[in-house]
Amino acid sequence: MNSGLVIASQIACGVACLFLYLGHGRDGTMPKSESRMTLQELLVVRAMLAEPAREMYGLEICKAAGLPSGTLHPILARLERRGWLESRWEDIRPTEEGRPRRRYYHLSPYGAERARAALEKAHMSAPVASPVAEPAARLIPRPIGGV
Repeated sequence: MNSGLVIASQIACGVACLFLYLGHGRDGTMPKSESRMTLQELLVVRAMLAEPAREMYGLEICKAAGLPSGTLHPILARLERRGWLESRWEDIRPTEEGRPRRRYYHLSPYGAERARAALEKAHMSAPVASPVAEPAARLIPRPIGGV
C-alpha cells in the first residue's frame, strides 16, 4: 500500500475519532441531547412548556418569550432540526382571511422532555442573583410552575 494513502487514511480516522470524542455526530453536528442551548432558545422552550400540547405561531411565541421576531425563526428552525419541535402550515386561503398563512409549532414529546431537562440544568448552573450580580446572570430563565 502507498505510504501517502496510509497516512491519509490515518488522518481521516483521527479526524473522525476527534469529532466523536468532542461530542459531534458523524455528520459533524452536535447530537440532539448534547447541544448547548442559548439563552434565547431557553426562553423559547420555557414559553412553549407553559402549555406543551398547544400549537403556537411565531408572533405568539415572540410575545411569550419576550424576543424580537427577527431572532425567533432561526431558533425555531434549529429546534425543529434537533427534533424538539414539530410544525405545520395553517390550512387557510390567505386571500379570504386577509392575512398570510401561519406556521404553527409545538413541542414534540422528545422536545418537551429535553426542554425540561435543559431548563433544570440552566436553573441548577445559574449563579444566585443578587443586586450586584451581572444583568445577564439575572436573565437565566427559571422553570415556571415546577416545569
